[in-house]
Amino acid sequence: MYNETIVTADEHENIQNDCGCDFNIAGNWPTLHNHTFFEVTYIFSKTLHHINGQDIWLEDNTLLITRPQDVHCFTDCHETIGQLNFKISCSYFRTLLDFFEKDFYDTVMNADDSMRCIQMTSAYGRSVTDFLEKLFMQPSLSKKYVSCKFMLTKFVKIFYNHFYVENNVSQPDIVKNTIKILQNSQNFTSNITDLLSNMGYSYMHIYRLFKEAAGQSPNTFFTEQKLHYAANLLLYTDYRIVEIANQAGFSSQARFDTSFKKFYGVTPKEYRRQGLSTND
Repeated sequence: MYNETIVTADEHENIQNDCGCDFNIAGNWPTLHNHTFFEVTYIFSKTLHHINGQDIWLEDNTLLITRPQDVHCFTDCHETIGQLNFKISCSYFRTLLDFFEKDFYDTVMNADDSMRCIQMTSAYGRSVTDFLEKLFMQPSLSKKYVSCKFMLTKFVKIFYNHFYVENNVSQPDIVKNTIKILQNSQNFTSNITDLLSNMGYSYMHIYRLFKEAAGQSPNTFFTEQKLHYAANLLLYTDYRIVEIANQAGFSSQARFDTSFKKFYGVTPKEYRRQGLSTND
């Protein structure tokens, strides 16, 4: 059972660093509360979630976004430690969502409860556990937050893909499948023609359907996904720029610099510097 007294969790009490986010591992918190910040929560074990006046059972390996206006609490967690919580300031969360789409923040703010809850695979649960083990072996707090921000970015990308597919249910399956392939960061170092050659259609057929549905060519979409990924690496890791260019699938740092500046209006080096100064 939960305590029906509503408590407001304040951002300044919960986010005690200059990174715009904090994290903790927790179990039940049976007091109804809301926040002045966002939470992205990974649920390790089945738990009862009371949110906005309704009870929802969350299975293990569930990913959840909780907004500032949501009144909620967790009860009946089947493990003492059942959740990984990322607490994120509203301004930082908007910045993070803007990496994926300019209107994505408003989409999340207006989404119903079911859209902000995703059942993950057990394999992803194992990857989160591995992440936590590595996280708490980090020698310095700053490196922990770099790791956490990188993981948080991966979570947000999962939500973005979830919303994108749900909001485009009328798209042909071939377009949906192409989007999934081109959004997968593991494919960024591959040639787009090779990636799409195994779909059973000619590249020109996929090109025509994709451009009609998405309003841009698969090549342009693929490049934008790689640039979004690179932008996150610039802000949330300490990789060298040439390493980021390589991970994002660009043939050279010079080509990466040119594409990045054309898309974002600044060079990768300037983008990283601006991001760091924002967090100072």
